[in-house]
Amino acid sequence: MEAINRYIDQTILKPEATEQDIVAFCEGVKIYRFYAACVNPCWVTFVRAELPPDIKVCSVVGFPLGASSTRAKVYAATDLIENGCDEIDMVMNIGKLKSKDFRYVGQEIRTIVRAISNKVLKVIIEACLLTDEEKKAAARIIVEKGAHFVKTSTQGRTGLVRQLVYGSCRHKTGSTLIKSKMHAQICQDGMFWTYPTQYQGFSNLPLDNS
Repeated sequence: MEAINRYIDQTILKPEATEQDIVAFCEGVKIYRFYAACVNPCWVTFVRAELPPDIKVCSVVGFPLGASSTRAKVYAATDLIENGCDEIDMVMNIGKLKSKDFRYVGQEIRTIVRAISNKVLKVIIEACLLTDEEKKAAARIIVEKGAHFVKTSTQGRTGLVRQLVYGSCRHKTGSTLIKSKMHAQICQDGMFWTYPTQYQGFSNLPLDNS
């Protein structure tokens, strides 16, 4: 197997992070050769210049509430891509989902998938705020609208979401990844693969099925 560091997203999203903090963060990312560095939007250009091309830059949209308008999220996402961002972590509109406005939620995700073209979109559903039925709806919408990742939340449980993504991706080409604070689970060709932290590069991971 490849070195495990090449599957890890390293993150610094605390609002009080200074330029000195970001420089130190980037040094750590370079030393350990992590897959990606995830930072707040104002640091994307700076971090892209600090890191070599083979290390991805990730940033957030609608973070942490998810309640921005679709237009604002699209602008934010495209601005990040123009500034050198490779991957987007977007918080889903939680209130719209809980209002059962599934069309709105789906259209927003699809619009952003199209706006960022071939870049990666991860959708954070804040599972700790959702009922089981709402988790089912969120997972189904995310898979159907073409986003690449279902992210639970920093305190979310993946069990029920795992079942929904499994049911959807058995009939899809490619993979859908579920990510949470403690572990990642990959649905690939109808099988799930579990890892003890937040990994990327999931299409080529060779570990045994758990």
